[in-house]
Amino acid sequence: HYEKGLVEGFSRLGNAYKARDIDDALDQLTKILNRPSESLDVVLCLDATQSMGKNIQALKEKLTQAMHSGLTQAKSYRIGLVFYRDYMEEYLAKAIPFTSDLAQVQRDLDPAEAEGGGDIPEAVVEGMRAT
Repeated sequence: HYEKGLVEGFSRLGNAYKARDIDDALDQLTKILNRPSESLDVVLCLDATQSMGKNIQALKEKLTQAMHSGLTQAKSYRIGLVFYRDYMEEYLAKAIPFTSDLAQVQRDLDPAEAEGGGDIPEAVVEGMRAT
């Protein structure tokens, strides 16, 4: 199954974690952010195909609060977003520049729409490259 291969491949880059649901993902993100660090760059690479509509909506409602509570240990941080879709969609991967302003992260996330999809090859690798 292609998903198993992706998780195994990304594990070679560092810690890979497949969340059970959006709340599990946000809990894991908060744990990662809560590690003491001098500076921290975080890029969230998000599937923006139609099947992810509920997750995109939940992120709009919960992400910046989770990040605010998790970023207490970093002296400085930057957050970037990348949205990816399927091949032959409106866009393959769309990178949003880094910012240290959580309100800007919310403004960048708010217009995100989950559209398209329906086939297997989401552009995960292209999304990771766009970071």
